[in-house]
Amino acid sequence: MKRLDISELLRAVLSPKRFQDIYADELSSHLGLLRKKGSSAPVILAGEEYVFVDREGFRRLLQFFETGQISKEMLCYILDALTLDEKTRFVDQGDREIAMDLSDEGFDHADIKAILADWSRIEQNKRGGGN
Repeated sequence: MKRLDISELLRAVLSPKRFQDIYADELSSHLGLLRKKGSSAPVILAGEEYVFVDREGFRRLLQFFETGQISKEMLCYILDALTLDEKTRFVDQGDREIAMDLSDEGFDHADIKAILADWSRIEQNKRGGGN
């Protein structure tokens, strides 16, 4: 997977559908390796550029899943890559921890909705918009 493609996905320059089309075979190979007993399947990102994950981009990624634009497997694959990559920087370390937790696939749509709702509430409180 290319860092540039992830950056463009986070900024909504590359559509989720196009991203999934580009990386469908790679994800399938990765999942096949994970199914083999005793096998590991590291996610390696290509390219020299850094990936900066801010709250807006991370939210967008979760919304892509929430609205059915990317699969759970693809979301986990992306999150795994982002949290393990040496050239990825999360603006907020709390967001990185959330991404690490989610990359283990132990979540569902309700969990993502709760995260998005919490973020909205926090942002509304920062703007002085209520409780």
